[in-house]
Amino acid sequence: MLAQLLAGCPPEVHVTVLGFSQGTAAVSRWLARYAGCWRPQQLVLWAGDFPADIDAAAARQLLHQLPVALVSGDQDEYVSPERLHQQAKTLRQHGATVATQGFIGGHTLNLAVLQQLYAEPSK
Repeated sequence: MLAQLLAGCPPEVHVTVLGFSQGTAAVSRWLARYAGCWRPQQLVLWAGDFPADIDAAAARQLLHQLPVALVSGDQDEYVSPERLHQQAKTLRQHGATVATQGFIGGHTLNLAVLQQLYAEPSK
């Protein structure tokens, strides 16, 4: 599936992968599986975690100098500010370049933040 998606993209297309809630674990596992042959230009983990059970070598290969945006609402009942801080620390230990983004709201997507991520993707 990945090869088919990439085959349809011009080489200059920058791909951002976003996972929301439990989808953060799904996209992280998927990307770790392909880290040896492809990585996105940016990973957005929104209101969820990078799974601790991913092989450490695969995590390092995926995350080394990869821009990762951690996003959560200030009223998210599942992702506390402390949990977000711990995730940022863990991702940095694996070599990621981490930025955190908060917004007023709960466990939901936020259009303004999505537009900001689209307008100003990590370089």
